[in-house]
Amino acid sequence: MDRVAAAWRTGHRFVPVPHPPDAATLVGEAITTAPYRHHAVIAFPLTAPEELARRVPATVGVIQPDGESGCVLTTGANELDILAGHLVGLDLDFEVREPPELRHHLRTVASRLDRAASGS
Repeated sequence: MDRVAAAWRTGHRFVPVPHPPDAATLVGEAITTAPYRHHAVIAFPLTAPEELARRVPATVGVIQPDGESGCVLTTGANELDILAGHLVGLDLDFEVREPPELRHHLRTVASRLDRAASGS
């Protein structure tokens, strides 16, 4: 402000938003999902948000409470294999809410792993 020499009205008015979005969530979503081709919403029905936060860095996804004992992770990746690998690596029960393509991909991977484990 120390370099402002003059001010004039432009005719534009500022209208405050009644319930502005949480800044941390907004930034978190911008760096964890927006840049990626695949956006995923994953429910962890038996995992507290604090527990998931110890396993998933804030730069990987946004974690929000869901119900009394669960949470939801919103994340993204350019490849479904990356999402599947991260989810399986968490060693927690989860449910894919979005996208349907990830559910299908996990079924394919599970079938492949089942064949490998059975030696067929």
